[in-house]
Amino acid sequence: MTPALLLCGGRATRLRPLSDELPKALMPLGPTCVFELQLLWLRQHGVAEITVAAGGATDAIQERFGRGDGFAVNLAYVPEQEPLGSGGVLRTAAANWREPFWVINGDVLTALDLPLMAEQHTATGAMASIALAAVDDVSEFGVVELGPCAEILRFAEKPDPRDAPSRFVNAGVWRIEPAALALLPPSGSASVEYDLFPAIRSQGGRLQGFLVDGYWLDLGTPERYRRAAMDLVADRVPTPGRWPEVRDGRFIGRRSTVGDAATVTSSLVGARCAVRAGARIERSVLWDEVDIGAGATVRDSIIGSSARIAPGVTIDGAVVGQRSLVTRDLAPGEQVPTGKRA
Repeated sequence: MTPALLLCGGRATRLRPLSDELPKALMPLGPTCVFELQLLWLRQHGVAEITVAAGGATDAIQERFGRGDGFAVNLAYVPEQEPLGSGGVLRTAAANWREPFWVINGDVLTALDLPLMAEQHTATGAMASIALAAVDDVSEFGVVELGPCAEILRFAEKPDPRDAPSRFVNAGVWRIEPAALALLPPSGSASVEYDLFPAIRSQGGRLQGFLVDGYWLDLGTPERYRRAAMDLVADRVPTPGRWPEVRDGRFIGRRSTVGDAATVTSSLVGARCAVRAGARIERSVLWDEVDIGAGATVRDSIIGSSARIAPGVTIDGAVVGQRSLVTRDLAPGEQVPTGKRA
C-alpha cells in the first residue's frame, strides 16, 4: 500500500498570533481542522498508511488523532529530537520504503486527483513529480519554469512577479521514487525543495509537473486561513463527505449562543461562544469560548479562543490572539497578540 509522509512541523510564523499556542494543523475550521480534512482526502484516494512529521506539534496531534482510529487510516509519527527540515524527516521516515510514495505539506487543502498524478508519474519515468497550482500572485511561492510535456526545468523562489517564469507554483504535494533518497545529505538538516529537487535535476533525473485541476489553497497566512473557512461554509472545500453542522452558510458550535437581534453570516463560530444582543459576525472565524459584546461588529476577521470583544467595538479585517481583550475598534491588518489588551 502506497505510503505518505505528512509534513506538519513548520513554525507557522506568518500565522502568528494564531499559531502561538496551537499547531497550524489543528487550527479550527468550524467542526473540523486542516489535519482532519487532509486525512479524509488521502483516504478518499486510497492512501491509508500515513506518517506524520510534526516536530513540536507531535504530542498535540497524536493526542487528538492517535493512530487514526475512526478514519480508516494508520498513523505513525516521526520522532524528531532536533529540527531536520523536510528532507531530513523524509530521509528518516522513508528509509525502508520500497515503492513510490507521497510527501504532502500539512497546510494544503486540495481536490488533487492522486491516482491520476501517480499514473502520470509512472508514465513519464520521473524521479519526482510535483503538483503545480496556478496563482495570481507568485511572490510568496516557489515558481517553476516548465519545458515540453510539463517537465520542470528550474525553480524561482518567491520571485518578483515581473520576472516569474510562469504562474505555476509548487502546490505542496510530491510523488517521489525511493531511489531519490540517496541524493539527500546523509545526515543533518536538509530540504526537499532546496536539496533534493536540485540534486535530481543535476543528476539528470526528471522532475515532472502535474497541474492541479480544481480546488487548491495554501493556508500559510491568516487571510488564506480565513478564506478556507469561508470556502467551507460555502461548500467549496472538497471533503469526501458533507458536514451537517454547516447550515445556511454558517457554523455555530456546541453550547454557543446568539443573542436577540444578533446576526451571524458566512462565518464559523466555535464552541461555547457568546454572540450577545445586537452583535454582528460577518465572514469571520471565531474559535472556542469567544465573547462578543452587545452591539459589536466582527467583519472579515479571526478571533482566537477565549478572547473578549467589548460592547460596541468594530473589528474589521483584523486578527485577535487567544485570551485577548479588545476595547477599541480594530482596522484592517491589525493584530492583537495572545493574551494582550487593545
